[in-house]
Amino acid sequence: MNKEHNTIIERDPYLYFRTVSYSHFGENDFILIGLENRNFNMDGGIFSYILIKMDEDKVIGSWLFYNGFDDQRVFADFDNDGELDYLDWGVRKNRISLYTIKKDSLVNNRDKFIFVLPTKGQTEYEDTHGISNEWYSIVDKSKSSWFFKFCL
Repeated sequence: MNKEHNTIIERDPYLYFRTVSYSHFGENDFILIGLENRNFNMDGGIFSYILIKMDEDKVIGSWLFYNGFDDQRVFADFDNDGELDYLDWGVRKNRISLYTIKKDSLVNNRDKFIFVLPTKGQTEYEDTHGISNEWYSIVDKSKSSWFFKFCL
């Protein structure tokens, strides 16, 4: 993992392993580790993933996806290019970004994004409390450069 992501783990001692799953995609095997931060000072949890890309018994790359959407279905081939993708659908973000795992790197597909807005309830909560730990979920297709069907 890169140095930036390692410092996040060092500063955040409340991470718990939730799930470990294995999958084969393309020519590689992947290990996906689901983490949850249940710091008692927070309202709710923060969900993160560690993705490890393997070729037989050799690690090709690993990535930490910190504070992401709590669903493993954010990893798939969303743009049908044969590469494993990740949807960066973070808390309080107006944009769902698409990243692709290419060889040993993570590439941001800047031309493909989905613009999302908070619900009325989320807006009212944020106005009252100043912060929320929610994912915006109203899709604005007119501001989005790309769209796919993500069934929950």
